[in-house]
Amino acid sequence: MNDAIFLLDEALSTLTSIRELEIERDTGAWRELPVQQRHQNEGNLRSLGHMARIYNIMGNETAHTLAYLSDEVRTIFVHPTLADRMSAMLNYFLRALVGPNMGQLKVSDFSRLEFKPHKLVVDICAIYKNLSEHSEFLTAVLNDERSFSGNLFPSAIAALYKITERPPDLAEAMETISDRIRLMLSQKADDDELCEIAPSEFIDPIMGTIMDNPVILPTSSMTVDKKVISRHLLSDQKDPFNRKPLTMNMVQPDDDLKQRILSWKKSTLASKRELNQ
Repeated sequence: MNDAIFLLDEALSTLTSIRELEIERDTGAWRELPVQQRHQNEGNLRSLGHMARIYNIMGNETAHTLAYLSDEVRTIFVHPTLADRMSAMLNYFLRALVGPNMGQLKVSDFSRLEFKPHKLVVDICAIYKNLSEHSEFLTAVLNDERSFSGNLFPSAIAALYKITERPPDLAEAMETISDRIRLMLSQKADDDELCEIAPSEFIDPIMGTIMDNPVILPTSSMTVDKKVISRHLLSDQKDPFNRKPLTMNMVQPDDDLKQRILSWKKSTLASKRELNQ
């Protein structure tokens, strides 16, 4: 995954720089420059083109490999410790390819630079499709505040329908995912409202959100959400409240609290709906 992030990011960044230089050249801005500066710009453009070609070739293959792996070994990519990174990566690059700033990548010669945006969009959407059966992955997708927006999936779907060489069911699968995301966004809005009135014992002390799966840390007797502590322990195997050694196999599920949270959310939302009718 690190390789994919590096290669694709470098490829898109280099393409953006090429686009800027080509605009300057094609609008005549270079003609006003000293000869030495023009030659330097031409050299920079050739150098960037060489680098972009290498990054694109390797990035294309890496993205395609991830699409294949995400179909074969899905559970790895939706593990709580990886789901956030995977979803943030996919959102970021999909937004770059189909979002409002995609024009920044419109270089003069896609073929020479091995830039294949249609293929990248297909591979990225295939990864979404492969992992979408896991609700925790879709939750990570919509929780990505950096790159996710309500327009991301509709833009991707519109792009897919323009790509003739795409898997026959991919656009339809993305439409289904988009519908699920919209429903989850509505549920998230409900959760945000509930969080403001929830009893303090229902709130995760680290993230300040209502817990889905509360667990007790035996080292400090604190109760936190399981997904929150699992992410913390990935990089620091110590209790965040007292710095004592802690591993995931030590945490204890609090089933009673989990049931009380579920019951409270259900009854509170039911009361809210009655008031809105």
